[in-house]
Amino acid sequence: NSTSFMWSFPGGTPSTSTDMNPTVTYDVAGSYTVELIAINSIGNDTSVQVDVIEVDGLPAVDFDYNLDITTATFSDNTPNGISVNWDFGDGTTSDVSNPTHTFPGNGNYNVILTVTNDCGTSSFSQTVVINGAVPAIDFSSDETVICMGGEVTFTDLSGNDPTDWNWSFAGGTPATSSDESPTVTYAAPGEYEVTLEASNPFGAGTLTRNAFITVQEMPTVDFGFTVSDLMVDFSSNSSGADSYSWSFGDGNMSTDENPTHTYTDIGDYDVILTVTNSCGTTDTVQTVSVISSSLNETINFDQFNIYPNPNDGDFTVELEGLPTDRLEFRILNNIGQLIYSKTNEFKTGSLKEVIQLDVAQGIYLLQIRSDEGFVSRKIEIH
Repeated sequence: NSTSFMWSFPGGTPSTSTDMNPTVTYDVAGSYTVELIAINSIGNDTSVQVDVIEVDGLPAVDFDYNLDITTATFSDNTPNGISVNWDFGDGTTSDVSNPTHTFPGNGNYNVILTVTNDCGTSSFSQTVVINGAVPAIDFSSDETVICMGGEVTFTDLSGNDPTDWNWSFAGGTPATSSDESPTVTYAAPGEYEVTLEASNPFGAGTLTRNAFITVQEMPTVDFGFTVSDLMVDFSSNSSGADSYSWSFGDGNMSTDENPTHTYTDIGDYDVILTVTNSCGTTDTVQTVSVISSSLNETINFDQFNIYPNPNDGDFTVELEGLPTDRLEFRILNNIGQLIYSKTNEFKTGSLKEVIQLDVAQGIYLLQIRSDEGFVSRKIEIH
């Protein structure tokens, strides 16, 4: 029974109306109350409906994030969104509401969140700054000097949290490794370099240490000597030795590298040189013939001829004298090394011996021994 109307539309356009059925526009999102007063000749009545109109707006986009090195966890804080799209600024996207994303490395990344609802689409962006340090390379090993066939374990000591490792071991097995703490075997002697390249999400660093690993072998042993009367000068030609032990064959010893030893009598002595290093021990033996010009010759032959002398290595020795069971022919070089030895019978008291030598030019000593003594002569070979 109404004859007129009075509408009130707070926040609307128009804000009031006397139309029976007005149309109102709302430009701002929110909740709105509407009041209607109906009038006739008897009087009026009022109806108020609170927040009867709900006006949605474009999404009020907002987000935040937590960053752990290069990985960010994002939270969408938009109150009125329906669907989302993330652009992480590195060429990758996501439609997950609260994604976790790992950035490729250092840089400034403009992250954009776009949210859509029934009223349209809105976006909001923030810059995520990734600014970390590349690894500061360092490493160690449990050994730096080993024997052939030994193992070395390497340990990464790099700073700034490496996540990947690339080792290179010259001369080692394996030659490369991606383990954090690899173990390597070395089979051949020498000095070897080691290289470590380590990386994290911010980049890579490299360190090479030259001659870092020394691989030793068993020592090699050899020696020479020079005889001068009863005195012999010994010289070690060994390699890789840390210590020396000489046994001169007459009960005497020495630990010098290059000793000199004086014998008390002529004779043949088996001299042993033993050398040692951290990898083991090796020895060798040589026979040293000691003669002395200071000792009187004790054999007298009626005839003792060497011809030709000088010669080219081929010569003849003729002897006549008192018979004996045997005679030993010995030829020594100028440092006392025995280069020829032969035993002959001399029971008839006469001997003709042809000797052929293939040796270098020089002066050699022919020594003839029997149970009774010795005699010696120089031989010149040209």
